[in-house]
Amino acid sequence: MNMNLREWALPVYTILMQLSVGVLFLLWLMRTRNRREVEIQILDRIINTPLSIIGFTVFVSIIGSHFHLSRPLHSFLAVLNFRHSWLSREIAFTVLFIITLYILLYLQGSRPANERLRSLLGWVSISFGMATIYCMSNIYLLPAQAAWDTAATVIAFFATTFFLGAVATTAMLLMDLKYCEVWKPEQVAERQPVVRRALFRLVTIAIITLVVIYINSYIQIAHLRGGDLSAQMSMQLLTQLYQPLFILRLLSPLVGITLLGVSTLQLRSPGKQLGELLAPAYISCILVAVGEILGRFLFYATHVRTGI
Repeated sequence: MNMNLREWALPVYTILMQLSVGVLFLLWLMRTRNRREVEIQILDRIINTPLSIIGFTVFVSIIGSHFHLSRPLHSFLAVLNFRHSWLSREIAFTVLFIITLYILLYLQGSRPANERLRSLLGWVSISFGMATIYCMSNIYLLPAQAAWDTAATVIAFFATTFFLGAVATTAMLLMDLKYCEVWKPEQVAERQPVVRRALFRLVTIAIITLVVIYINSYIQIAHLRGGDLSAQMSMQLLTQLYQPLFILRLLSPLVGITLLGVSTLQLRSPGKQLGELLAPAYISCILVAVGEILGRFLFYATHVRTGI
C-alpha cells in the first residue's frame, strides 16, 4: 500500500500531537514535583524553552493535519457532531488544548504572572490534551477494521504519547542546558541538579513505556492471529510483505533507548558531565522517531476492511 501526501498528513499530525501532549505532561509533572525544593522561577526558566518548542510543534501538526482534508476551510464544521462522533470530539478537545496551551505560553512569558493560575492552567491544558489522544484512538475502534478494533489500539496511542514525550523532553532539557552554558552561564548551576534528577526519571519512563509498547504489540499480533479472515490478512501483510519494516520498527527504538539508558547511567561515574549526554539523546530521538513513524505507517498499511 502506497501512501500519498494527504495520507501521510494524518500520521504526522497524530505523532506530533502525541509528542506535544506527552512533553507538556512530563514538564508539568517535573515542575510540580520540584516546586517544594526549587524556586518556581528557576523551574519556569528550565521549562520555558521546551514549552515554546511544543507550542511550535502543535502549530505545525495542525497545519499538517489540514493537508489530509479535501476541504480544509470547512474543518471547523466537524465539531457540530460532538455528541455522536469521536472525530468531532477530537477536534473540539484539540482546539481547547491549543487555546489553553497558548494562553499558558503567554502567561509564562509575562512578568509578574499568577503562579497558581499557571499551575492550574497547565493541568487543564494537559487534561484537554489527554482527552484529544483518547478521542483520537477511539476513532479507529471500528468493527469493520479487525486490526484496529481492540483496546490495544487505545493503549498504543497513550503508550506512544508518554514514550515520545519522555525521549523528546530529555533532548529538549539537554539542548536548553547547552544553550545556557554558552549564553547564560550564570544559570547553569541552578539548572543542573534539576535536569540531572529529571533525566533519570525520564529515561525510566521511556524504558517502561517501551516495554508496554512491546507487550501491547504482542497482544495485537495475537489478536490478529486468532481473528477472522481480515485479521489473518492483516497478519500476513505485517509478517510477510512488511516484515522488514516491522522488524525495524521494533529494533529502532530499542537501540535508541539502550543508547540513552547506558549514557545516562554513565553520568553516575566521576567526571561525567550532562553535556556529554546531548549527542546520545539526539541519536536516540532520531531512532525513536524512525520507529514510531514506521509503526504508524504499519498501523494504516496493514488494516483490512470487512463489510461495508
